[in-house]
Amino acid sequence: MTEFETTGPTITAADVDDFEAAIGTPLPADYKQFLLTVNGGIPTDSDVNEPTQRVVGIVGFFSLAVPSGDLSMQEALRTWRNRYPGWMLPVALCQGSCLLLLTLNSDYEGEVVYWDHDAESEDDEPPTIDNLSHVADSFTELLDSLYTWDAMNDPEVQRMMGGSGGDAWIDPDFSPGPRRD
Repeated sequence: MTEFETTGPTITAADVDDFEAAIGTPLPADYKQFLLTVNGGIPTDSDVNEPTQRVVGIVGFFSLAVPSGDLSMQEALRTWRNRYPGWMLPVALCQGSCLLLLTLNSDYEGEVVYWDHDAESEDDEPPTIDNLSHVADSFTELLDSLYTWDAMNDPEVQRMMGGSGGDAWIDPDFSPGPRRD
């Protein structure tokens, strides 16, 4: 299993049962086991591939029994309620106030998707699925796919830097200031 720098407080099966009752749906077995053994926190390897962003940095996984703070499940449910489809559950906070959501009660139950905060619906509109992209077929697959991204050895970063390993290519026609005609 993925190693964690920090973990959430220890919880019991009764705590998980109470949470399932509160959200009105059972959790996938692998996510339930994660809550009972780790209960959220910050993973040592915290990057995951995502089709539209390439690499997404995970700030941490939400914990039960933590009333407030960035990695509190209670706080996540209050903060993002009605901003993502109702058959999903936030399981992790990503960089840029984006989320990883666990799919519940659908044909894709157990799958993990990336929710892009920048492409969410307007305040007066229902949540969209247009800002969702598939990350993993299960919570276990998500944990198994975490790694630490090495930007300096990423081929795309190297291409943008001209393959020099340090010198960036600058467009000679680019002018950072206002135009003077």
